[in-house]
Amino acid sequence: MTNQRQTPEIGLQWAAPPVKKLNGRGRQPNAALVAIAAELRKAPGEWGRVAAYASGSSASALSGRIGKGKAPWGPAGEFESISRAGIVYARFVGASADQVEQTPDYSLVAPIAEAAHEAYVGPGPMSDSGDDFDWDAQ
Repeated sequence: MTNQRQTPEIGLQWAAPPVKKLNGRGRQPNAALVAIAAELRKAPGEWGRVAAYASGSSASALSGRIGKGKAPWGPAGEFESISRAGIVYARFVGASADQVEQTPDYSLVAPIAEAAHEAYVGPGPMSDSGDDFDWDAQ
């Protein structure tokens, strides 16, 4: 019996990784639910009937997955859902304020910088580097 060692395949190949198993059981989310989530995203705030189950507990389970942001309803907080008498309703509410990256408002930076420049150096254009110090002077 020969103990052969396999050489690993090493080398860069540009390729996207396989799609992550999204529902924890090794399956992709139901295609119909993916389509419903996409349609709800097009109409923010509008409630839609997502599914009807014979069992209220099944409807409640789906409603819980929607609320937690499980695929394809993520990230958490983008959808609200509720189940009534075995029927699941959901609506897209968008990302919550803490999920949205806050973009700083730089519209006031230039006027403040110019005012500081005028106060320190005097009236006139600012240099490209933001200061008027002559670094080459001996």
